[in-house]
Amino acid sequence: MALDLSGVRRVVEGMLDDQLEVWRDPGGRTDDVLDEDTGELKSAEADGALVWAGSGAIVPLGQPAITAPLDSSVAVLPAATAYQALLPLDAP
Repeated sequence: MALDLSGVRRVVEGMLDDQLEVWRDPGGRTDDVLDEDTGELKSAEADGALVWAGSGAIVPLGQPAITAPLDSSVAVLPAATAYQALLPLDAP
């Protein structure tokens, strides 16, 4: 008997009420600048590549605490921001 998680998926996806974009800088540079007026992160050069766009959420660290960190994680580093992005499972 397979475990049906469709109900859980609907609840979690209901929390994803923002439209997010995930960009990658192929050159590995971190030269983006935050526009304080619009809240947009602007690239100093047109050097980013869109990796994914869709529904997601931005939440403070630790909320919601869906899963605990795994002991087998590759790296556990302190966050450089006070927020984290929640993406659907089908995001790359």
